[in-house]
Amino acid sequence: MRTLLDVTIRAGGYAVNEEPCFEIFSGSFDDDAMWIETVSGLERAREQMHELAGQSPGRYFLFSFRARKIVAIIDSRSKLIRAERINHAAVA
Repeated sequence: MRTLLDVTIRAGGYAVNEEPCFEIFSGSFDDDAMWIETVSGLERAREQMHELAGQSPGRYFLFSFRARKIVAIIDSRSKLIRAERINHAAVA
């Protein structure tokens, strides 16, 4: 897998169709970020990040190299923990 540094070196910031590109990472931006993929368009990138978070709970964030900032963060682990607590309470 690629790290934030690896992707920074190769990033252009725009797709062929001139839509801004966003990088999807898993993990924490300040510790263990791992690059997943590049997506063209903010709305598509958000949708893809939410889909990934639904399939594999964890931390995810979108990074814009053009703006040089994180534009969205999701942590789906808390939803999983909450669901487990609800299921456990229903059984007890």
